[in-house]
Amino acid sequence: MFSFGNTIKKERDVARAYALGVRLFAVDCTAEVEKIARVAPGSQVFCRILSDCVGAEWPLSRKFGCEPSMAADVLSTPISSGSWRTASRSTSGSSRTTVHAWDRALASAAGVFRECGERGMNLSMVNLGGGFPTKYLKNVRR
Repeated sequence: MFSFGNTIKKERDVARAYALGVRLFAVDCTAEVEKIARVAPGSQVFCRILSDCVGAEWPLSRKFGCEPSMAADVLSTPISSGSWRTASRSTSGSSRTTVHAWDRALASAAGVFRECGERGMNLSMVNLGGGFPTKYLKNVRR
């Protein structure tokens, strides 16, 4: 399955991706969900959630995503029948130097899953994003 991960996209780009077979789209606000519903009916959406990016060489915490407290509202936005919603954690930043950032990311995603479950939405996927530690010019702490 292919996904359209950019959360800021033109309606014509969504329609073109849909025409090419893309059925999974990132969203971070209700306007994006409404756009998907209009031009890509029956598609699946996942919500990008902001991360604190502590310990990232390239913090991206304010670039993508919505506040975790807003994610359930975004995912509650009406979309066509047969559509699927899931939560996704926005990237924890690029060039991570510690693996502990994903503990906080998963805890935040778990909160979104709980709130959505209370609203009758059963989410089924977490996308942790990138930034995984590897050999960099600096030492990676473990």
